[in-house]
Amino acid sequence: MQGSSLLPGLCFLLSFFGAVIPKIKASCNCPPNASCVNNSHCTCNSGYISRSGQTLFTFPLETCNDINECEPPYSVYCGSNAACHNVAGSFHCHCVPGYRLQSGEERFSNSSENTCQDTNSSKTTQGKKEVSAG
Repeated sequence: MQGSSLLPGLCFLLSFFGAVIPKIKASCNCPPNASCVNNSHCTCNSGYISRSGQTLFTFPLETCNDINECEPPYSVYCGSNAACHNVAGSFHCHCVPGYRLQSGEERFSNSSENTCQDTNSSKTTQGKKEVSAG
């Protein structure tokens, strides 16, 4: 009988403990483009850097600014006949005018994916073949 009278008290304590847990957890008040780490610090998301240069911070007015990967000190190299284009939190490479990717895609991530080809060379070659054939 004593065991059954303990059950309601145990249930009450467990439910009380569960209700207290969310109140105990600290939460970060991170700026845009940042994430909370260990419920105590903020860190800028990939592609962003804190104004102070700190990786972890708690200062409530800190900001996370976009890293321009296309300019020094980063200066992403996209390869021949290609250019880097910065976007918020990232970048992509694209072929310069007069060139296109062999795949037909508009953009790529790095120089090892660069297959930019001259769009005029195939037309010129076809034109030469037609002239020499006639």
